[in-house]
Amino acid sequence: MLPDLQRPDDVLAEVLADGQPRETTVSGTTGVSSPLGQRLWRAVYHRVELPGQDAGLCWIGVEISSLRSYLDALETAHLRLALLDAVATRVGTTLDIETTCQELSDLLAPSQADMAAVGIVEEEFTSAPPPRPGFVRLRKVRGSAPAGMEWLLHQMGGPGPYIDIPRGIATRHCMDVGRPWLGNLASDECERPLSSLRPQTPGRRRLVRLDASARCADSPGHG
Repeated sequence: MLPDLQRPDDVLAEVLADGQPRETTVSGTTGVSSPLGQRLWRAVYHRVELPGQDAGLCWIGVEISSLRSYLDALETAHLRLALLDAVATRVGTTLDIETTCQELSDLLAPSQADMAAVGIVEEEFTSAPPPRPGFVRLRKVRGSAPAGMEWLLHQMGGPGPYIDIPRGIATRHCMDVGRPWLGNLASDECERPLSSLRPQTPGRRRLVRLDASARCADSPGHG
């Protein structure tokens, strides 16, 4: 057996025990480089008995890495089409912008994320002083969160109704170029400000954040 294959030892033991062939999937890597990375084989194990020798195993495998890659790509395409269909039927059912923002956040959470928040660029400042030069102001409009986590949703970007976004951070870059951003913010430095928002309680679980940002197609960029 190749050392970097994840062989099903339990299946091997069963074949040796009762002599019945069994089919399974084997994954892993070999010494030969492959553009597919992790490789897959569909394999059948047989018990081999030779006179005067202990029972052995015979493995007959057919590589299915390309097929698996194709099926994964096909499944991804189906998921994207299903998401687009859901957007077309569930978002924008009215002309009210706040209702539309709520529909969008409800679509994203919990199907795509644990929590989702939607904000719009605020260009008229009647109830607050304008942002500092170089900042773009977002108004927090709507969001969706699981029961018990609404407090965190309300505290995103601070307790106020606005978030001023400076240059040089991922959210602003997403707004400027119109490309989605995905990042892992589960470091202690990122968690520390969040942990101070709520008193510690017994059995409190570590808060892990995997954030994604996206700009709507018709939203203007900001240089």
